[in-house]
Amino acid sequence: MEAWASGVFGALAALNSAASVAGNLLVLLLLLLDRELRAEASALSLSLALSDLGLGLSVLPLAAHSSLAGGPAGPGPPLCQAAGFLSVLLQTASLHSLAWLTLGRYSQLCLALGSGRLWAGRRTLGPLLLLWAFCLLTAALPLLGVGRYAYSRSTFLCGPGVEAEAAEAAVAAGGWGFSLYVLLVGALLPLGAVCALQACMAATARRQARRGTFACNRDHCFYVPASSYSRTAGLLLATSGCVLVCWLPYICVGVYQAVGGRAVPAEVSCLSAGLLLCCPSLNPWSFSMSHTSYRAALRRAVARVTPVFYRSGKTPQSPPQSSAHSTTDLANHSRAAITLHPPPLTPPPPVTSDLRLPG
Repeated sequence: MEAWASGVFGALAALNSAASVAGNLLVLLLLLLDRELRAEASALSLSLALSDLGLGLSVLPLAAHSSLAGGPAGPGPPLCQAAGFLSVLLQTASLHSLAWLTLGRYSQLCLALGSGRLWAGRRTLGPLLLLWAFCLLTAALPLLGVGRYAYSRSTFLCGPGVEAEAAEAAVAAGGWGFSLYVLLVGALLPLGAVCALQACMAATARRQARRGTFACNRDHCFYVPASSYSRTAGLLLATSGCVLVCWLPYICVGVYQAVGGRAVPAEVSCLSAGLLLCCPSLNPWSFSMSHTSYRAALRRAVARVTPVFYRSGKTPQSPPQSSAHSTTDLANHSRAAITLHPPPLTPPPPVTSDLRLPG
C-alpha cells in the first residue's frame, strides 16, 4: 500500500479516537451527573458508551500506530491476540447494545409502552448479562482454539480471519468459519435489527406527521405538530444510514474474502476498515445525543455552569423623567394628598358682645 494511504488511515484513526473519547465521556458524564437522565436511561446506554470509549482508548490508537509505524506494535503474536480479543469484544458489545436500545425505543413508540418500562430497573440486568456473556464467548473462541486472530497489512488491524493473500488456502483448510460467525452473527444480525426497527419507527413517525396529535405527561397535555414527527423520521433514517455506511462495507469485504477465497484490492479493504473506525465516534452523537432526554440533560448541565447575569429579586430602575412631567406628577400628588387628607376642623371661638340689656 502507498505511504500516503497509510498516513491518511493513521490520521483518520487518531482523529476518530479523540472524537470517540470526547463524545462518550460527555455521554457518561451526563448519565452520571444528571439525576433525571439517569432515572430515564437504562444500563444499556452505559454499556454502549463504555464499549465505544474502550474502542477509542485501545483499538483505534493501536490502528493509528500500526499504520504510521508500518507494522503491529509490541512483540507480535501475543499483543495481536490481545488486540483482536479487545476489538471483537468491544465492537460486538457496542453493536448489540445499540440493537437492544433500539428495541427499547421501538417499544416506547410503536407498542404503546410507558417511557422506560421495557428496559428499566432489574429488567435491564438480563439482556445486559446475556449481551456481555455472548460477546465474551465470541471474542474468546480463538483463545480456546476455534479460529484465529491475525494482523492484516491492508487494514492495520488484528482481527478474525487471515491475510487477504492467503484467503484461498484458508478456505481450503476451513479456517473461514470463525470469520463468518463474527461477521454474520456478531455484526450483521444486530445491524439488520437496528435498521429494521428504526425503519419501522420512521414509518410510524411519518404516519403521525400527516396529522398532529396530542402528547401528555404527568403535568399537562400539549399539541405536537406534524413537523416534529417529520424531523424524528429524518433523524431515524439518518442514524440507520450512518450505521450502515460504517459497517456494511467491512462486512461485505470480509464475507467475500471468506467465502469466495479471493483477495480484494488493498485500497478497498483499507477504506472499509477506515469507515468501521468512524462508528465509535459517531454513535454518541447519532444515537445518544439525538435523543430528547440527552439534549435536555446537556442544556441543564450548561445552565449550571453558565454564570448568572441577572440577580434574582432585584427590580430594574425606571428611567429618569423630564422636569415638566416631574412637576405635573408632584402637583397631582400634592392635590391628591390635600383632597384625601384635609386638615382637621377647629371649633369657632365663643361670641361675646358689649351690648347690655336695659334693667
